[in-house]
This record gives sequence, structure tokens and C-alpha cells, in this order.
Amino acid sequence: MDIYYVTTLPQAYGDHEVHTSTCSSLPAENRRYLGGFADHKAAVYAARHYYNQVSACAACCALAHAS
Repeated sequence: MDIYYVTTLPQAYGDHEVHTSTCSSLPAENRRYLGGFADHKAAVYAARHYYNQVSACAACCALAHAS
């Protein structure tokens, strides 16, 4: 199980990105703790409680972008 965060500031394209706690792209600030989840899909679902536009980070959630 990984720990996930979502960025509080949207990317240029409007999405808030979900990251694992060990992701090199996770900002030190401007992030919201989501909790521990079995996979990125559950974390993205949880992040949608806070933001309408949410996506998984291509770096740490690579499987999300492979499908």
C-alpha cells in the first residue's frame, strides 16, 4: 500500500495531480494528504472529493498512463 497526495494547485492544463509520497515530482508544498491506498485508481477517486479535474502522475503512476 502506498501513501498518496494530490496537488492543491492545478497544472497548466487544469488537472490536480495525484502522486505517491516517494514521487520526485511531488511538490514539498501545495499538496493535500489523501492517505494509503492499494492503487492509484483509488487515490484518484479519493482526490475527486476535493477537485473535479484530477489525473494520476505519469512518473509515479505509470501504469495509469500505460492503459
